[in-house]
Amino acid sequence: MRAIVALLLVLALVRPASADMTVGASLDDADRAYADLDYRGAASTAERAAGDETATQPERLRALSRAGLSWLVLGQRQLATEAFERLFTIDDAYVVDDPSLSSKQRQFIDDERARHVKAPESVVEPVVVAPVVTPVPVKKTPVYKRWYLWVPVAVVVVGVGLGVGLGVGLADRGPHGTLPPGTVGLTLRY
Repeated sequence: MRAIVALLLVLALVRPASADMTVGASLDDADRAYADLDYRGAASTAERAAGDETATQPERLRALSRAGLSWLVLGQRQLATEAFERLFTIDDAYVVDDPSLSSKQRQFIDDERARHVKAPESVVEPVVVAPVVTPVPVKKTPVYKRWYLWVPVAVVVVGVGLGVGLGVGLADRGPHGTLPPGTVGLTLRY
């Protein structure tokens, strides 16, 4: 009796964990099949995972992306269109990225996305009326109180003062230690 209860308890604990992991495991299987170039197997596994009721939205998006890519690589454009249609109906901003895709395949995916992008609703902007602002009168200062008038005047005054002071101070002095004016006779001896 104890063995049966223990077995039922173990099965009850194991079963929900395996049920939660089936979607993730299916997606991993689909990715492995896609990497092994088994596109048909990847598509069917991914579609099963997308149809699972326990799949979360990110899992469903990943599954639909993998299924659409697999059908697209196989050349089954109608099945790829159906998968991408379901994908972009759920999330039109989902990025389908596979570095091995050709430019035509990328264009196909972009066209499918463009068909499902929701047009922004036309919103009428309310007219904002700016308040009437009366200008505040600015006090005008007289010209003689403005700094930019007096700075050049001060520079000129200082320059003239220095020039005059140095000119007068240096002109007043005569050379000291020289001979008095006149002729000085020096005799040279050989």
